[in-house]
Amino acid sequence: MVEPGDPVMIVVGGDALALSTAEELCAVPGHRVVVLWNADPGLDRAVEGLGAVFVGASPETDDGLARAGAQHAAAIVALSPDDRLNLHAALRARDANPDIRIVLRQFNRTLAGKIQQNLSDCSVLSLAWHSAATYAAAAVDPGCFRALQFPEPDGPLTGFATRGAEAGRVAGHTAEEAEHTLGARVIAVDGRTDIAPDRRLDPAAQLTLFGEIARLQGSVPRPMRPRSRHRGPRISRQPLWWLATRIDRSSSGWRLRRWRRSRSGLRISATPPAAIG
Repeated sequence: MVEPGDPVMIVVGGDALALSTAEELCAVPGHRVVVLWNADPGLDRAVEGLGAVFVGASPETDDGLARAGAQHAAAIVALSPDDRLNLHAALRARDANPDIRIVLRQFNRTLAGKIQQNLSDCSVLSLAWHSAATYAAAAVDPGCFRALQFPEPDGPLTGFATRGAEAGRVAGHTAEEAEHTLGARVIAVDGRTDIAPDRRLDPAAQLTLFGEIARLQGSVPRPMRPRSRHRGPRISRQPLWWLATRIDRSSSGWRLRRWRRSRSGLRISATPPAAIG
């Protein structure tokens, strides 16, 4: 339950990302969440439905930040699609409250690194950078659902992926044995993180793994390609007594040709062009 004395977390933005972030913060006890964005009746109702407070004001103005409680806020999370607006709002909030923590959304990865180096108690995240890591990992590993470069910003590509115990060839293993075989940490089994050390994995068990994508590749199940029933040229499945008609172009004009099956075999009859017209 939110108490009046709980620290304030300000979320700047009005899109789906800002609302999702506000919802996640509301799920963490001990904080009051304020969404600061330009006045919008529809957004107002959506924010209140999450359990947060909506302040309809410009996040770039001192008045708007003051109404959101920036002077005593614990953190400001600027997530608008506008990099300049995010930086401007964060700097104004820091002027009003030197102790406020800053989290910024920046598209430009290089600029994000420079801002983080020059602002204390500040985290700058490039949405494009994190998305690119997940897209790349998902292309390599169909079971990967989240990826990042870890532990350093330019570190190896790592990710979270799912595996079936049978497909990963670890059925009957313990979690520790499975980690050694797969070269990755077993984070959860069938959605549960409390894994007994002596538990043997059922063949149908679903594992959630974390590790380097390069090592996870070794356990990616290979799809089975169906074999063709015919080793030679493909043969039509139509019955042999079919009757087909085709018009050919020849030097003497258009010619209608028919194939039909008789008792003596396949007979081809040609119709003179004059008979067609």
